[in-house]
Amino acid sequence: MDLPVDVRTAFGLSGETAVRLPGGAGVCWQVGDVVCKPGQSTVVASWLAELYAELDGPGFTVAR
Repeated sequence: MDLPVDVRTAFGLSGETAVRLPGGAGVCWQVGDVVCKPGQSTVVASWLAELYAELDGPGFTVAR
């Protein structure tokens, strides 16, 4: 299994190679200098989406 294409696209990682990281229940991936880990709760995801919608700054990327 590989990191899903929609996740890669959301973070602008389409041309990068994904490497599954050891540990993390086998669901964490490193793509270049980005680490992707899925969330577990739709409630938390909704709250974070609202918070992240307003974030802007150097050093991090948030999927819109």
